[in-house]
Amino acid sequence: MKITRPGENEMPQAAPLPEIKDRQGRIVHQEPTGQVRLVEFERRPFEVMAEHFGPRFSRYRADWTRSSEFGYLPDFPLSLDLEVNASCNLRCVMCVMGGSRSNQAGAKRPLMNWNLYRRIMSEAEKMKLPAMTFGFLSEPLLCPDLPEMIRLARKAGVMDIRVGTNATILTADTSRKLIQAGLTRLEVSLDAFRPETYRRIRRGAALDAVVKNVLDFLEIRTRTNSDFPILRVSFLRLPYNEDELDAFLDYWRDKADLFSIQEPIYFEDAPLAQEMDLVKRPVPTTFRCAQPWQRVVIRTDGEVYPCCSIYGLAMPMGSVQKADISELWHDRLIQDLRRLHQEDRYRENRPCLKCAERSALKPEPSRSRMKKERK
Repeated sequence: MKITRPGENEMPQAAPLPEIKDRQGRIVHQEPTGQVRLVEFERRPFEVMAEHFGPRFSRYRADWTRSSEFGYLPDFPLSLDLEVNASCNLRCVMCVMGGSRSNQAGAKRPLMNWNLYRRIMSEAEKMKLPAMTFGFLSEPLLCPDLPEMIRLARKAGVMDIRVGTNATILTADTSRKLIQAGLTRLEVSLDAFRPETYRRIRRGAALDAVVKNVLDFLEIRTRTNSDFPILRVSFLRLPYNEDELDAFLDYWRDKADLFSIQEPIYFEDAPLAQEMDLVKRPVPTTFRCAQPWQRVVIRTDGEVYPCCSIYGLAMPMGSVQKADISELWHDRLIQDLRRLHQEDRYRENRPCLKCAERSALKPEPSRSRMKKERK
């Protein structure tokens, strides 16, 4: 990998993100970092969720918007990101788990202890937690207790329960169990329309098999006459797949409920960064991160972190084995982070600066290597 600066081997800029509105889609959310935007078409999944859960859901989404704008700090996280297992069956090109030093980012425990999970859910119920996500540097469908964990979260009153998956092991039986457990959102990362592109990005998987799994899930959901789980499909824009975005949207728009269009962070240890010549660009002046205002990550051993970026692992906040989440949520470390981002001083925090700089890199793919791989 080589990193150059503007003016050194000047590269053509990657195509701008297509204007989804012109394709009859509606942008329903955009992260202040600019890395993720959520789009809906004919279906309006948030409205369906509001009808199902009532005013409490609408208040939660309003709080999410206010916190994204640094205008509201809830007494308790709006979402918990739980790593309930520390394993993945793929070695994706953009993920640090696909790199040679993936063991350094791996969690210390293979599975989250049930007593620890019950403790987290007990506090979640007490504090009326609105949302949670299963999955962080892992494939959560590998967790044998996942359906029961979802069921316990629903019993605790969590509304927006999300599972982020590559869907390679989303069998019909698993789909039924997720629906029966009360999962609210199934979020499938696909990132390609052509099978050869998918193989290059999601190493160890085949697109046709994954698409069949997702379509089978939709058929099962229809047979159960359920609105849930809402299906979100994700597309991470890369230099060698961005020309597939329109075809991707056209194929999934009458199947999926929600779309996530994402921009990459070029992590040093991920294979993607190793195969690109990267040009250093200024971080946009609009860059802010609202994650410390909205969520925390809890790993399998109970360690808590202030965001879902790999760079956030350099900022441990403590452990839920020793303290309540409520206590850690008001810890000085995360309070300082909030202030830095609110006041546009995140550059004073080294992990945040690293995250921002790596997200601002622009790639120039090695044309010779790309041609060789396509033959």
